[in-house]
Amino acid sequence: MIPNVDLSLHPSSDTVICSLAIGEHQNLLHLMKPTVDLYANKHGFDTVFVTYQLTDRPVAWDKVVLIRRLLDYYSLVIWMDADTMIVNPHQNIKDDLDSNYDMHLCTHKGVEPCCPNTGVWVVKKTDQSIKILEDIWNQTDHIPNHPWEQGALFKLLGYPNPRDFFYYVGPTEYTHCIKTLDIKYNSMMSWGGFLGAASNPVIVHHCGVPLEERLASMQESYKLFLKNK
Repeated sequence: MIPNVDLSLHPSSDTVICSLAIGEHQNLLHLMKPTVDLYANKHGFDTVFVTYQLTDRPVAWDKVVLIRRLLDYYSLVIWMDADTMIVNPHQNIKDDLDSNYDMHLCTHKGVEPCCPNTGVWVVKKTDQSIKILEDIWNQTDHIPNHPWEQGALFKLLGYPNPRDFFYYVGPTEYTHCIKTLDIKYNSMMSWGGFLGAASNPVIVHHCGVPLEERLASMQESYKLFLKNK
């Protein structure tokens, strides 16, 4: 079972954007936070930023804990990795959500059905969403292994090898719960957009490269945010 954590929140919205970072990765969070704060204020969302570890698992797993506990307070939780940046604050992500689905995530390399990247993860408060989060958490064989919670979600959606986006064994009980989100909300800029990038991004994701490289590219994204805000 996903552990309980005391967040002691007082929501002012039904929607929250959240992120978490510890150690040197707080430098990433420091860069992305102003973009999220402005975006949330513009569209009427709350924000939650956590700078301490919630469990004794590798920290990537803490996003599952944070999302689950925020669902006790909010009807919609939007997780953003600390190395994501909002560059177009005018486009409301909720305008592109389908109310018939429990979760929305962008897919790797345009693969369908959704081969999810959890860098931006939109979760509606439903019994099915909570069950998916619990089933992710319960895959203890994924605890030490990159990409951690993302690999566990891959498996739940019929992708048993988290390093092979094209090895799909067929639909699962959860396939119908997940809607592919437009790649503009998680435009993966690393390696020249190899994983999937948008020409008109709202959120850019500087994933999978050394920390200093991420910081440098995020600073460039921040300049674009300032230009567009």
